[in-house]
Amino acid sequence: MQDALDRVDFKALKTLGHQMRGSGGMYGFQAITDIGAALEQAAESVDVDTSRKWVGELSSYLDRVEPFPEPQDSRTVVQLFLPRALGSCFPVTNLITRK
Repeated sequence: MQDALDRVDFKALKTLGHQMRGSGGMYGFQAITDIGAALEQAAESVDVDTSRKWVGELSSYLDRVEPFPEPQDSRTVVQLFLPRALGSCFPVTNLITRK
């Protein structure tokens, strides 16, 4: 996302925002859905400052997300890799467990 901001690539920002809006709530991250919707709208409006604000908000939010501890039994852990605003990914584990 930061690369897209640096290139002033509103098409990429709009696509990324749209994807976040669609998938955040599905995994229980309503804040990601909300930030994604705001980023998509800012990119659609070709607003650099507001787009930069929402990428920063995403980065701040993701810095506060902590994974659940690893399970001590035989449940399967599903990992979700959420995009970091700076272009890397990190796992959020144990969102969904199955016996």
